[in-house]
Amino acid sequence: MTDKLPDPAAVAAKEIADAFWNMPVRRADGCEISAKRFARDIIREAYAEQTAELERLRAIVDKLPKTADGVAVTGDETLHVAYGSGLIHSFVVTGPYITSTYGIEGAYSTRETAEAAKEK
Repeated sequence: MTDKLPDPAAVAAKEIADAFWNMPVRRADGCEISAKRFARDIIREAYAEQTAELERLRAIVDKLPKTADGVAVTGDETLHVAYGSGLIHSFVVTGPYITSTYGIEGAYSTRETAEAAKEK
């Protein structure tokens, strides 16, 4: 039985990759670390920044008024109200202030969700 020899190009590519990732890199604070650790630290920092930004934006969205189906209303949107009689009224909210006499608590973001709520 003969063992298959590894592809020389694959072996060389792995050796080059290993050499690259283990290559020393000097950070801004003067500390010398491996390229692999440097890349990992950059990714972790970017992830933390993006997570903080996402939390900040979610806090803003959480303060917005919501429709009956939980969709945030920002203005210039068409909302739909289902009445017990089967009628669905659509109206547009404009600007930062919700001025509709129907209110958004009983309104839905799409006609389909209003129709589904009407059937319940």
